[in-house]
Amino acid sequence: MVTGWNRHGGIDVLIIRQPDGTLAQIPAWMMREGASLHHIGEVPRLPLERLRDMRLEIDGLLSSLSAD
Repeated sequence: MVTGWNRHGGIDVLIIRQPDGTLAQIPAWMMREGASLHHIGEVPRLPLERLRDMRLEIDGLLSSLSAD
């Protein structure tokens, strides 16, 4: 049962009461009809360009960490 919505990490999320009474936050896009068209495969497939972008991002984050 949806009990409300929130914004978490810049993403709209729905607050769901689960059968055990706990609350969960589900990204709102996952509840849209179009979400059922997404396919989850056994092997991840990311475009090489996205992997390179991610590597640059991670390298930048790691270089900003202090040695402590």
